[in-house]
Amino acid sequence: EETAPSNPALPFAAGGATGLASVGSMSTGGGVSDPPPPPFASDPAGETEKRQKLKKTSWVFSAAYYQQFFDVDTDDVLARARHALLTPWRGGFQTLYDDTPDLYGPFWVCATLVFLIAMGGQYASYLSGDENKRASWNFDARDVATSAATTYGYAFIVPFVLYWVVRCFANVPTENRLSLIGLVCTYGYACVPFVPASLVSVTPSESIRVFAFVLATVAGGTFLVNNAARPLSKDAKGGVAFQTPFCGSVVGMHVLFGIVVKLWFFTHF
Repeated sequence: EETAPSNPALPFAAGGATGLASVGSMSTGGGVSDPPPPPFASDPAGETEKRQKLKKTSWVFSAAYYQQFFDVDTDDVLARARHALLTPWRGGFQTLYDDTPDLYGPFWVCATLVFLIAMGGQYASYLSGDENKRASWNFDARDVATSAATTYGYAFIVPFVLYWVVRCFANVPTENRLSLIGLVCTYGYACVPFVPASLVSVTPSESIRVFAFVLATVAGGTFLVNNAARPLSKDAKGGVAFQTPFCGSVVGMHVLFGIVVKLWFFTHF
């Protein structure tokens, strides 16, 4: 009786794909190695390298240079806004953006304030008037331009002046503490407390308006002292002699901004 010849066992029959991989590795003389992991859709290291390269190669007057300061998501903006609104006494705001300050949040915070100050102030004047004043009431479109100049001027021009002062007069290496864009970012988010204050100030009650703006001014001033004034003036050549008036100037300008917004737009008797 003849027996059918048996087929030789293949080396990858029992091991499946693993055995097949081992055969391939044996043919090349190497050992078995795991395949490289697939690239992630979001690579923080690669993104950081891209941003650093963009800062080095982009022209300061090109749109590509400023694109990096608008590359944030909603979670980043909300986290920074919560820090300024709910915990203004805490420092370390720079750790939230980790060398990547944004201009997206400050721009839209100021845009929201422009709308709320102009429209809310006009509506508050309507509610505060009697029947005769309401009958002759008209919207003053000049308040939009005035609120835009006040808000954007404070959030973007004042940080530039402070940056120039600490670089030229105090010899502070601000790139090691707080960059110009980082200072503008801090000032922009310092205006966040004025958003709910402007909403509350629509009510026809002068005491509520004053209380809301006092809280907003105190919160924003505290946030700026802990996250802008102290980090900037810490290494000033004048020491405490420069740091104390510098912090006082930062708080004073913020108080002046709150007073101007309150008296100009939300004072109606």
